[in-house]
Amino acid sequence: MQQDAARVATLLILDEPSLGRMRGVCREYVIAPSVAAPSEFGFLKKRVGQELRRVNSRLPEIILAQPQLDFHELQDVREGMLVRLSGTPFVNDAATFLQKELDDG
Repeated sequence: MQQDAARVATLLILDEPSLGRMRGVCREYVIAPSVAAPSEFGFLKKRVGQELRRVNSRLPEIILAQPQLDFHELQDVREGMLVRLSGTPFVNDAATFLQKELDDG
């Protein structure tokens, strides 16, 4: 599943219209979570790097080689994306899918 997710993320990154946008999307959605929550998303950067390498051996160095995230970027990802990903209830929580009883009255 991780490899499939990395492939999708890689294709979404490569779908951006410019190299700058590719690097920006990768920084926000791959690098930032990998750095901010390494125990949960540390694999993400490595897997996406492997998938980028499958497309072109130079892509990982072009897209993934970026300066370290600053304090504000880390804070943004910890307060934004990571909160949404670990929120309650989870998106796939069965209670989310219970149908409301129809009132015939």
